Amino acid sequence: MKYSRRHFILKSSLFSIGCLASSSVLSLHKSVLGTTYYVADSGGDDSFPGTLVQPFKTIQKAVDTVVAGDTILIKAGNYNARVVLSTSGTAALPITIQAFDTGVVLDGTGITWNPPGTANPFNGLFDLFGISHVVINNLSLINSTYAGFFMENCTNITISNCQTDNTVSSGIGVWSSDSIVVDNNTVQRACNGGGEECITLANTSNSEVKNNEVFNNIGGVLGGEGIDVKQGSHHVLVHHNHVHHLNGRLGIYADAYDAYTHDIEIYNNLVHDIPDSGIAVASEGGGLLENILIYNNLIYNNTYGAIEVGGWTTVAGTTNTPIHNVKIINNTLYNNQEGINIDNAFAENISVKNNLISQNSGEQIVIGATPAIQVSVFNCLIDGASLITGTNAIMAAPQFVDISTQNFHLSINSPAINKGTQTDSPSFDLDDNNRNDGLPDIGAYEFNNQIFKNDFEA
Repeated sequence: MKYSRRHFILKSSLFSIGCLASSSVLSLHKSVLGTTYYVADSGGDDSFPGTLVQPFKTIQKAVDTVVAGDTILIKAGNYNARVVLSTSGTAALPITIQAFDTGVVLDGTGITWNPPGTANPFNGLFDLFGISHVVINNLSLINSTYAGFFMENCTNITISNCQTDNTVSSGIGVWSSDSIVVDNNTVQRACNGGGEECITLANTSNSEVKNNEVFNNIGGVLGGEGIDVKQGSHHVLVHHNHVHHLNGRLGIYADAYDAYTHDIEIYNNLVHDIPDSGIAVASEGGGLLENILIYNNLIYNNTYGAIEVGGWTTVAGTTNTPIHNVKIINNTLYNNQEGINIDNAFAENISVKNNLISQNSGEQIVIGATPAIQVSVFNCLIDGASLITGTNAIMAAPQFVDISTQNFHLSINSPAINKGTQTDSPSFDLDDNNRNDGLPDIGAYEFNNQIFKNDFEA
């Protein structure tokens, strides 16, 4: 069977309702008559009514004023302040906070709060706790002494088109929440001396991390991964992200740690130039990681594995690191140390299909620890040394369009064309084009004659 854009493992009504509410809040807001408040660092005053001609001076004054259905529009300026939002919207009346024009910067320089060892130290320069139905759009957060955006016990929150730069912990951190959308943000210089990851989802469900760019992390002693879905999270989509040029750690990571973590899809991502593995799954503290799909990803130029099923532990006394039901399908993996590395003795039901694995410096497919149930490998194109090839392997050069420009589309004579298996193959490719009705191609890209012509005419 083929996986469609509806994503076969995410069929719960909660996910559908949650994401629909989050993705439609902006259009819903246009149909209601909430109050719009304005903020201007220059010329504003918190004694003003917050109108366009008499704006508030601080964002905090605005968020303390809004009720469900209201909008805050922030004029360009450098706001040296921390913001704590404690008011919820509703599904029909969300709260929207966004830039009025470009250049809205929330700057944490010189601002400290709740240092480690005090109550609730884990929060952000823009902090949300226990609230719902909020959209935050097109803000820049810089120089935070902990996280940039941080939310906990929240539902139906969208963070979109924002930028974070130079945060001690996560640029965007999400904990114990539901129906969260993290969309089209730029996160750089995160984890500058603190723990967690550049974008973190922990114990969070029915959520999406999509279209984000994550790069140039600082790489602290703890954490520092690009995107991490972990510790009890479930029914999460991680897709269409660009993770690259990190200064340590993994690119995209799913880690059960010590809690049951399940039903996660990692697809249509571009991951490259990582000084560790591009995409990895693990159970560092012995929690069960289960039902993971990894497909349509392009992963290249990473120091270790392109895709790794890890067996490492970070919790003393952990001897069992269970991982069940991982499907690695239709990925293109080029010039990493290994292509696919299965290094977890407790892994069960690991399926590897339709992957294009080329010119990795070590083994193309390697099993470093014998799983409890053997890995199954079908219909992969393998170009390079590999002790494991599986069933229906094609041992040949893939004939990419142009490696020198990182164009990994298939040339017209590629041996990968029409050589995949339909079983478990996604119905679309990395370009979001439909795959053929017949046999799918091997790798992240389905051959498209028009794209091929455009590549050579450019």
